[in-house]
Amino acid sequence: MTDTAQRTILSRLLTALREEELLTDNSVLDSISPDADPVAVLEAVRAVLAVPATNFERTALELADSVVGLARARAGVARRYAGRTELGNLEQIVCEGHPKHPCAKTTLGLGPGFAQVLPEQVESFDLPFLAVRETIVDQSGIPIITALQENIPGLAARLADEVPPGFVAVPVHPWQLANVVQLSDDIRLLETTARAEPLMSVRTLRVSDETGCVHIKTSVSFQLTGAIRGISPAALAGPVIAEEAIAAIRRRGIAPYTVDDTPAFSVGHDLAGVRVSDDLGAIVRAEPEGIPVAALMATNPITGKLLFHEVLAESGMTAAEWFGRLAHILVTPALELVEYGLALEPHPQNTVLKLRDGVPYAVTVRDFGGCRIVMDSPFYQQREWDFLADTALICPDYDTARAKLIYPMISNLILGLCDAAGIDPADIEIDGLPHRLPRKRVLGMRLSGAVTEQDYVWFDNPISIPPATDETEWAKEHVLSRLAVAKEMEQVAKDPHADDIDNAIATLAQVKQVVEKRRRNLPVVPVDFVGVLADSLTITGHNVHPLAKLRRGFSLEDSRLYGPENFRVTHLKLIGAPVGMLNETGDVTAILRREFPDLVPDTPLRIVPVHPWQWEHVIAPQFREKVVDFGATLPVLPTISMRTALTYHRGTSGQRLYIKTSIDVVLTSTRRSMSADSALGTPKVAGFIARLLARTNPTVTVLPEIAGCAYRGVIFDPRISRSLSTLIRSADIGSAAVAISATALRTETPPEDYVRDLLETVLPTMWNHGIALEAHLQNTMLLFDDSGVYTGLGLRDFSGIRVLKERALDIPLEDGAITLTEDHAEFCNKGYYATFLGNLAGFPCDWNRIREIVDELIATHNPPEEDIAALLSPTIKQKAFVRMALDPQAGDIYIDIPNPLVPVEQPVAD
Repeated sequence: MTDTAQRTILSRLLTALREEELLTDNSVLDSISPDADPVAVLEAVRAVLAVPATNFERTALELADSVVGLARARAGVARRYAGRTELGNLEQIVCEGHPKHPCAKTTLGLGPGFAQVLPEQVESFDLPFLAVRETIVDQSGIPIITALQENIPGLAARLADEVPPGFVAVPVHPWQLANVVQLSDDIRLLETTARAEPLMSVRTLRVSDETGCVHIKTSVSFQLTGAIRGISPAALAGPVIAEEAIAAIRRRGIAPYTVDDTPAFSVGHDLAGVRVSDDLGAIVRAEPEGIPVAALMATNPITGKLLFHEVLAESGMTAAEWFGRLAHILVTPALELVEYGLALEPHPQNTVLKLRDGVPYAVTVRDFGGCRIVMDSPFYQQREWDFLADTALICPDYDTARAKLIYPMISNLILGLCDAAGIDPADIEIDGLPHRLPRKRVLGMRLSGAVTEQDYVWFDNPISIPPATDETEWAKEHVLSRLAVAKEMEQVAKDPHADDIDNAIATLAQVKQVVEKRRRNLPVVPVDFVGVLADSLTITGHNVHPLAKLRRGFSLEDSRLYGPENFRVTHLKLIGAPVGMLNETGDVTAILRREFPDLVPDTPLRIVPVHPWQWEHVIAPQFREKVVDFGATLPVLPTISMRTALTYHRGTSGQRLYIKTSIDVVLTSTRRSMSADSALGTPKVAGFIARLLARTNPTVTVLPEIAGCAYRGVIFDPRISRSLSTLIRSADIGSAAVAISATALRTETPPEDYVRDLLETVLPTMWNHGIALEAHLQNTMLLFDDSGVYTGLGLRDFSGIRVLKERALDIPLEDGAITLTEDHAEFCNKGYYATFLGNLAGFPCDWNRIREIVDELIATHNPPEEDIAALLSPTIKQKAFVRMALDPQAGDIYIDIPNPLVPVEQPVAD
């Protein structure tokens, strides 16, 4: 196999010389024979090298050794799998090394011991352990015995019995023990060994017994690819970086969730580090689940096919769909993490992919040896990093960190998979990538002797970026058309303020652009997120208001950051307020602390979750001297209302929560701050309604507000006094699998059971109990089982109800609450408008059938005549949103429109 290995290495050499721009004259390569000796070729181009070549002789040795290494690797794999039907450890089939590195298979210094060391030569061997005096061992993370106890307790027990007091157990590679390590009274060989399988990095071993397994990264003093692989002082940072990365990923909501509600993106969990010197040390890490992406680039030695081709066929996906899934669980979170200040190194060897039926399901990026922490970034500020100050792990700027991430993840992994499988990168789409990509000068760096310094050339990104269409003309036509209809209906000649019209058009255009772009590659999400995902795909908004996407006070950048159409995490700030500063119903602080103990600050102050826009524009300027900014945040996903959001993580109870915050912005028709009455009274009202409907309509699921808080002081500016109001709402939908807001399903004819459930709930509750629910599209939810069958109605948000005083004497209301009225017309307008015009009229409905259900309910419940008269009047009240915009001090204004429940009598023909 030496001849074919030589051709492969020559091909890599020629590719590297061209792609890394290492020559002043590429024409010298034109006459190279495909059978030429790679070392001879390197010697021949030495005079026209465009980079320093102070390490030329060593590079030539590595190149020659790489030919030998590749040939024996291929022979080893062929020999092992002759006659086999099972692949075994997939890390051991990767025998080609880095496909762009001509020196990838060098093992200079290893010598004849290769047959007992390399993964393609030996499947497993016994890993020895040393007892090293504690005073000469540097340690990081948890104690090594503890790490082993948690993952492979049988081995831990044997070591604990043998290691003498004052000593530390240190794994040592058998080659290292035989060739480098000197035993002494301080360094003693133990009898305990463990069975270990060498992984593709050679020195990292999968150590297992009948009680469990771990991965152990060891020191070896021979060269692998471009460096001697010892355990440096910086390597001990692995457990520390892992701990901080895991915390940051959770705190920021960076990891997407799988359909099973488990994190789809994680980092390798380095548990413990021990180091005596570069030549003697180890890192113990938990075993990641899945296979390295490098294995997908390898040939299946049993079938002779590229493993990636087999996986892609199993998935049943196109290449674009498959890479879209991979980008969702790897590229997007890694890009978010680097902006937080940590650049991982997700090259094919480090990236462990869990597949489900061939489809990317979850990914783990292991090994922090090549990561970068951006100085003064949020990640850097999580702890002290002085112990890494003089290492390459700390980098000065984001551009350096981004290149350190993009090269291994995109240039190496994504494009490497495409190249191996013969896929045109233009046929796949990945958002968020730069137009130019870095290519590491792997050969150039060997020629110059660089190890930790990074040297790149840049090339045009061949991967398609999802197109962003300009939707301005469509949005303008849509808004102006709806506005003309509304003005005619309301008999108004004047337009709302021009700035509002412009804002609604610009926002709608951006929303449509974002949604249409996202539709090209929608993620698979857990059931808890299905409703929020559906919300994020709605474009036109309110079914009656002509300026449905008005966001007065928001810039387009604010919408990009916080709009529900982005399906992106918002980070609510968790601020601390003195006890006397707030009034509360329930205990917001206790609920948040109980559900999210790792995210909520431990403080005697009261915790208030506030929207980041609200903090920046309202709360901080007014209350900065009175409240405490801990820097703590809670990740949430905004629902269709934007200011109400679902917690990104489940709490300790196993449930998520909705959190409704104040945002001093006009969204559609109303400034979305929150009165103290609403924040404090709604939990009481919601609890009452939940209990009432449990008796009268037990199939209806109520998502009640369970706690609220509001500012206690006296401030006459409502913008300030309402700014701290917050509500927490249950997200428990009982036995249903999925809840989707009615507004997200408007293009579909609703199930008749939904129509009946809605009317059977709203109308008798008004007639018999004097409570007009605000059951518009946004406040009602359709519940489905896991097969997509409608199972019931869900109701949420009870801040906007109206209570007729003469009928509802026992409902708990705040003194002076606007929800209580003596005006029967106001009461009917609230309930009937929201239900019929604000809900059912938004669907393609059969109004004859709706009227039949209404008549059945009237016959069953015998409601008051005045309620029937209002319900079946030839006209029904609809909010006049244009008039309300022109006279914002007038409150709700209604106009009469034909009642869809009352058929228009046709004139009798002569």
